[in-house]
Amino acid sequence: MTVEPADPFVDRLLYAMAGEVGGPPQGLSHPSVVRRVTDRSRLYFLGDGETPAFVAKAPLTDAPSDHPPLNASAQFAALRRSHDWFRDEDRHGVAEPIALFPDLGVLVMRYTGGPTVGRVFSDSAFDPE
Repeated sequence: MTVEPADPFVDRLLYAMAGEVGGPPQGLSHPSVVRRVTDRSRLYFLGDGETPAFVAKAPLTDAPSDHPPLNASAQFAALRRSHDWFRDEDRHGVAEPIALFPDLGVLVMRYTGGPTVGRVFSDSAFDPE
């Protein structure tokens, strides 16, 4: 689903991102936004073309769940640690954390193709379920 620029949340997010980097982030001069809602997060794929440049993630911390997601600040801290840890490892990668907007409850990361961390663990022997 493409979100029209009139979406107030998207407008606030793009404004916050522009303030963080001093103008529209590279890859967002004419943003297109695709929103996906899961049972744990709202995800906004932001970019100028076919492949997004960034993903903005708003965890749904009030969603009913036995394992609710961490808030945006905690997820951003974990993503930063993971990104630093995997920086010198050539077989895996973690999306680069770009910005945290606690007032919006959003973390922004650079888009990285491939399976998510959740998918990697759920498809492995490590899956705790």
